[in-house]
Amino acid sequence: MKEPRIGLLIERRREEEVRREDYLGIQVKFPENYQSKDLAGKDAIFNVTLDSFKRKREAKLDADMIKRIFPSEENPDEKIAREHIKNQLENEKLMEIYQNRLKPEIYSYTC
Repeated sequence: MKEPRIGLLIERRREEEVRREDYLGIQVKFPENYQSKDLAGKDAIFNVTLDSFKRKREAKLDADMIKRIFPSEENPDEKIAREHIKNQLENEKLMEIYQNRLKPEIYSYTC
């Protein structure tokens, strides 16, 4: 089970008017294989105060964006940027698999 993010809550509550500094309760359920056995499988409510909104915008990989991604590069180009982003996304996916699947399995074998 993926952990919910506040952004997802706001999208789900789209019909309701949500404002900055609103006090919200986020209802979640801890995964059955959660590392803390006393919380595993239990429901919880996290009370938060919304401090800002962020909207997803389509990112354009233009010269300005490339310069911001690679500030120390002398002449970064789109090909280098795309390759770097691709590698980073692959590494993030591998880390997610490790954190969410492999690590809990390894942990369950050692306990």
